[in-house]
Amino acid sequence: MSRACLLALLLTGCARAQAEGPADEKEEDEAPKPVSSKTPVKKPVEAPKANAVPTKRKPDREAGRDTYLQSCWQCHGETGTGDGPAAAAMVGGVPTLVPLLEKGVPGDSEMDRLVDLVLDGKGRMPAYREDYDKHQVRRVFLYLTDAVKGNTAAIEEKAEGAEEEGNEN
Repeated sequence: MSRACLLALLLTGCARAQAEGPADEKEEDEAPKPVSSKTPVKKPVEAPKANAVPTKRKPDREAGRDTYLQSCWQCHGETGTGDGPAAAAMVGGVPTLVPLLEKGVPGDSEMDRLVDLVLDGKGRMPAYREDYDKHQVRRVFLYLTDAVKGNTAAIEEKAEGAEEEGNEN
């Protein structure tokens, strides 16, 4: 055979191999393995909407309110007075936070002491270090300082407005 014929056969074989795709390494008689229900299914990533606006983090006092209502009010009450529904079941009750906060936002050293108390717990107060970081706890005290003074109306209106916007989408 001539070189031209060999070259033509070689090129034809290569073209066919590319059209068929890569050779399967499995034996022909091997059946495909069924997909387990535990096999994670990858969800397609959705492209952002053309008019999507990046969301901002909630203001500190609003975020503090959310955290307080999630984990604190049951014992400490709505305004930190220690009259939450779970307080009645606690031997010795729950101390009020009002004297600590009625003068305004605590200074740095006092705030650090309060944050550590929440994160590490003390006496009947459980530790929340596994659930929150120091910044989240500081936000709770910012909110609670307003709650003690009765200045939560603006925060609550913003939170309710955000919930209503979320329900519309």
